[in-house]
Amino acid sequence: MSTIRSFEFRRHSIKDGPGNRTLGPRGFALARAVGKRQLRGRGFTDCFATNFWRTVQTLVAFDEGAGGVGGITWMPDVPPIYAGHDRPDVRAMFRECRAAEIDGRKMLDTALALHPDLCHEIGIAMKSAFLDWNDALPDDANVLIVGHSPSLEFLARAFSIPIGSLRECQGFRLHVEDMGPRHWSATSDHISSDLDPSAIRAELKLDEEAWT
Repeated sequence: MSTIRSFEFRRHSIKDGPGNRTLGPRGFALARAVGKRQLRGRGFTDCFATNFWRTVQTLVAFDEGAGGVGGITWMPDVPPIYAGHDRPDVRAMFRECRAAEIDGRKMLDTALALHPDLCHEIGIAMKSAFLDWNDALPDDANVLIVGHSPSLEFLARAFSIPIGSLRECQGFRLHVEDMGPRHWSATSDHISSDLDPSAIRAELKLDEEAWT
């Protein structure tokens, strides 16, 4: 008998500035609204954040908005899906991505333009690590993961999901069917309206400079 596990990946909410920053007022407002309108009642069995405060804050705000999203868990220092991120060449690429963000450019576009082969390599490594993690989870797992750009996009592309740069709190889903050791199939969703917080963002006027 096959087993299907579900995963929803979301980028963290709006930071209070570019680079390695925490959430600002906009970020908390967006994440709480996404929790209320897109994550409430979803029956997540586990909810994971990385060891960066912006993902932890986002997940807590999701939980507040949804009135509880499930069991909140913090990933270990090296999260299961973030394979290869401690390599010097990958760290150098992410420094370039952060510099691009400070200049107002998209991190994913920068990474793909400068290091397309490395992006693909890391995506494949993340996919393999993710499938190993999937094997270790309970059969009924329905998991929410709050992570980072451009890493989440690398993973999505490794599963042939034609995804662009994720905006804050935007995401995608994977449903992985296990049919035996290392025998699996996956379906994905990145176009459903409840994965895109653009309407919420516009309604709350979060992109207006005078917002406080």
